[in-house]
Amino acid sequence: MKNIRAATWDAFYKYGSLAKKERLRAMICNNHFYFPYPSQLNDPADCRNQLHNYSAEEIEEFLIEANRLYYGDTRGDAYIREGIQKFGATALLDEMATQFNKIMDSRYGVFSLTKRPNNMSLWAKYGDYHKGYCLEFVGLSRFTNVLEVTYAAKVPLALTLRIETGQADFLFMKSDDWANEQEARILSLPSGIQEFPPDALSGIILGERCDAKDVTSIRGWIDACRPGIRVKKAKFNVARQELEFLTI
Repeated sequence: MKNIRAATWDAFYKYGSLAKKERLRAMICNNHFYFPYPSQLNDPADCRNQLHNYSAEEIEEFLIEANRLYYGDTRGDAYIREGIQKFGATALLDEMATQFNKIMDSRYGVFSLTKRPNNMSLWAKYGDYHKGYCLEFVGLSRFTNVLEVTYAAKVPLALTLRIETGQADFLFMKSDDWANEQEARILSLPSGIQEFPPDALSGIILGERCDAKDVTSIRGWIDACRPGIRVKKAKFNVARQELEFLTI
């Protein structure tokens, strides 16, 4: 794992929509957090092989090396070369990657976080145009690996599942197009509901356009289940052209 590093941030943030209110209630009251599988992520290329930056020669070399890693020797080289000659390197890898991705979906869950709570783009994209929320977490690194996502023009190819979650570069690398998200992520085996320590969720910021009824509901959940969680409301400062967070 050459390119991936632990996220040593003081806090981690996660934006969300109130379209599924019960999911937020489960996070507040039960410490239940949903880890989607790769095909449920916003980026359809996330955790997937991306072929567009690789030549046919590079793909052929990768396929042969991946096959040797799987078998532990060179006995599959002829089979791979026969497949490349018959179908082409790109088509062969594409078919193998399709099967690989199905296994990935059954194996991994991804919980995405970000570095700061005032990213206007993320409030629009994931926070339902400021009608949603942003969760604040502290101390996550004390109980699990939180690793930064690296952004690059070329994401490593992968086909082997003989890896630990902290040893797979391609699971923590994305296209440069997503660099403004400043993401870190936690991987789980498998996907689905996972529990965090009760004190990991330290605060919640409600979007500036969050409906008053939703604010009341969320305050009720916090008062009943987690009175220690700090609640703030986002407000856009027009003069400064930035978000402020006011305690409510």
